[in-house]
Amino acid sequence: MRIYMYVDKLRGIEERMVWLRGQLSEMEPSDQEYAVLYCELEKWERSYPEFIVDESPTQKEFERFNGEISILLNRKVNEIAEQAELIDYLAGVEQSVSLQLLPKGIEVELHYEHGRLRYSCIADDSASGKDVSAILASSQDVPRYISYDEPLTVRGSLFYTSSFQELNPEIDLLCDRADREIQRNRRMMVFRSSSLLADLPFLAKLGFLVPYYRVFNQESAECMADECEAMITYSTGYELKGVLLSTREEDVLYRPAITKSRLDGKTVVITGVLSKRRYDFRKDIEALGGTLAGTVTKTVDFLLMGTNGTGTTKYQKAMKLGIPIMTEEQFKDRYDVK
Repeated sequence: MRIYMYVDKLRGIEERMVWLRGQLSEMEPSDQEYAVLYCELEKWERSYPEFIVDESPTQKEFERFNGEISILLNRKVNEIAEQAELIDYLAGVEQSVSLQLLPKGIEVELHYEHGRLRYSCIADDSASGKDVSAILASSQDVPRYISYDEPLTVRGSLFYTSSFQELNPEIDLLCDRADREIQRNRRMMVFRSSSLLADLPFLAKLGFLVPYYRVFNQESAECMADECEAMITYSTGYELKGVLLSTREEDVLYRPAITKSRLDGKTVVITGVLSKRRYDFRKDIEALGGTLAGTVTKTVDFLLMGTNGTGTTKYQKAMKLGIPIMTEEQFKDRYDVK
């Protein structure tokens, strides 16, 4: 009985999405109701990507912006690498501080006018001002319409998920291939806006992806520094750049000089021929907080593969279960193993 109810629910959702696409096709983007229906369709497509069709308005090429592209939120970010320096800095802060996990990636700005995304551009020094609206047009984390009429600029980090990055290190973040796998794993997390009213909780309500964060108000410097240290070790699903400390006046990035990735709580399986004995790799994995297992199951976090590993049963099962596969070189580089 339950399966029939679930099928009926899916059928109803699909019919609603078909109706929304039909309504939007007969309307102009300038119509008042267009944004409301578009946001609803976008919400359904995020929850049920299997119902996305190429003809959907959300999949259409982004309208090219012909105006002047400008970077608005380009305030300097100072870096701190030592905990003692971090405590000294926090001791001098006399206002609330937001601690945010900042992904390692390319910084991008999104510019909205009257609730509509006008353009997206790179905010990194390497290619500052480059229009990337077309590349981000189909991003699940970049809403084209928001329920906010005032001009709004948000800045965030564009990045790949860790599992995708490990399997596809050669794919550029700004790759413009129409690949659903790339689009699904290329995420954007916003951490700053041009409005004092648009803090992280508010941005999340508007439909943006925001990082894990903590807000402290007049707590001790040692307490906040301890929280920064704890956040550095969190398992996030993406490569971490550091902890961003934000006040109304400035941003400071806490990035310890020696940042060593950890395997805390992760399970690893080995296959193929490695450069060291498996006993030695077991010690390396356990020293990093991980566990070495003998068989591939759904609970395994990744498969460490040596030479001649592609023909093994473990490799085939990992591929079938969608478990990330890491070469010995990638493992040593990521976890600083000799």
